[in-house]
Amino acid sequence: MYTFKAANPVVVHSLEYLKDNIDDKAGQYLSANLRFEFIIALVVAEHILSGTVALTTFLQSTKCDLVQAISESRVVVKQLHDERNDPFVWQALYDNAVEIAEEFEINPYVPRRTGRQIHRASHPFAVPLEYWKVSLYYVFLDHLLQEIETRILQSESQFVAEYIIPAKLHGLTCTTLCFWNTVLILVAVISMMRSFLDEKPDG
Repeated sequence: MYTFKAANPVVVHSLEYLKDNIDDKAGQYLSANLRFEFIIALVVAEHILSGTVALTTFLQSTKCDLVQAISESRVVVKQLHDERNDPFVWQALYDNAVEIAEEFEINPYVPRRTGRQIHRASHPFAVPLEYWKVSLYYVFLDHLLQEIETRILQSESQFVAEYIIPAKLHGLTCTTLCFWNTVLILVAVISMMRSFLDEKPDG
């Protein structure tokens, strides 16, 4: 995505050439590319996703340690939360998008609001800086944070089971053993209660 953002001027000029040579689809792509919402979305997505590259590579590795993935995920989550709360980060992203847009004489704007929006959020902001922060930056960032929380961090107790594998027994800690000891006790108690209820005569 970084490469696409950096090469965007080349992409635009290539599409212009194809359009001039009677390529209808090139004209459609060019029109979409020369819209401020495309540029700001590209800048925001490239920045946010660049912070997850190391975690993504780690999770895709055949030697991925799921418990270690929890620690790596917490680092990424903290970084994203810190950036969300830092107004200078968003200001820098917005300024970058404006700079790219100016090269093609595109001015920042707020999409026209209608009475009912179906495919686009209708936030009551007249200033582009604030509108795109709420409708794009926060939405994408919060969605990514929620996905990491749901898919990885909330599965920590399940990932700990990885240390039952003989080759990874060395990774067991007192905390891990205590956790599984508690789980086993609960399973044993539930099993005993079920057996008692099954054997209890009716009436």
